[in-house]
Amino acid sequence: MHTEKGENELIQQAFGQLDGTDRHLVLISEGFKKGARMFRLEDATEANEQYFMSLDALQHFLRYIEQIRHTFSLDFNTIVIGEKSIEERLERLSSVIEEMVVTQEAQDWIFLADLIEYELVEQLEKWSDVLVQLKTGIATK
Repeated sequence: MHTEKGENELIQQAFGQLDGTDRHLVLISEGFKKGARMFRLEDATEANEQYFMSLDALQHFLRYIEQIRHTFSLDFNTIVIGEKSIEERLERLSSVIEEMVVTQEAQDWIFLADLIEYELVEQLEKWSDVLVQLKTGIATK
């Protein structure tokens, strides 16, 4: 059981990390955009290296979001941004990632670049609002 002081420190730490996570998301998105350009114009080997680095960073981000969910006992089905819950946004993002993995394995570089540019980047841009709502959800716990 947390003391009130301990809980406040935990909340402040989470807020600071979420601020950093927002900046990190921008870098992840930029990394994917660079990879997409490389798939269209350059050597697939270099593009794949960029893709896997970006994918690893995105998976780290998703693990962090899950950690926030569990640490603060947040119900992502009840936190809604626009018309979609965080849970729905996670499911959509996971679906895009799964499609990207299948496409990468099939070595369809142009379609992978399209998925990144027109699906993934759009989803990642929406997560800035999600991070703000996460802060609100944590603050009201």
